[in-house]
Amino acid sequence: MGDNYRIIYIIPIAALRETALKPTIENETNDQVVAMPVLKLFKKGESHLANATQFTKNLNILCEILTKRISNNLLESLTAEKIVLNSGGVLR
Repeated sequence: MGDNYRIIYIIPIAALRETALKPTIENETNDQVVAMPVLKLFKKGESHLANATQFTKNLNILCEILTKRISNNLLESLTAEKIVLNSGGVLR
């Protein structure tokens, strides 16, 4: 078997803003830090409305990320969509 895997660490954005921690994080990751923004899923103030219009592009991006973490064989697409919508657009 090959060693073809990646380890992804998720840290609070505040850690990158901490001047004492940032150089250590950058050094230990070979400066491969990628900030993942919160993706808006609804227009402001509409997230709790029954007829809210979703931002389909952002929903699809988050569903794609989720299927990279959890196999499609284990998670139905409708369930994945519900998980993404309940996340509020935050990767955790």
